[in-house]
Amino acid sequence: MSVRVQEAQSRHSLFLIGNSGYICNWKLRKTGVNKLCMWMKGAPLDAAITKRILEVMVPAQLEIAQEAWKELERRKMDMNQQWLLKEGRV
Repeated sequence: MSVRVQEAQSRHSLFLIGNSGYICNWKLRKTGVNKLCMWMKGAPLDAAITKRILEVMVPAQLEIAQEAWKELERRKMDMNQQWLLKEGRV
């Protein structure tokens, strides 16, 4: 399996090769010479990307959860107010 990742203005592309790592085959495509311009192990790169995604996503998800909780509390208060009005207690 290979997954291609390419930066918009870059001539380089990274390919995920199985579970072993990422390669850039720019030299092969550009010159026809069977040399890789870059190779890196997959596990450390995947761990760094996962860590960064979690750093970005977790605070945003917590903020969304807090806003949802506030909305539920507001709805509960509105429903209680409606119940009291219906019962003629207000």
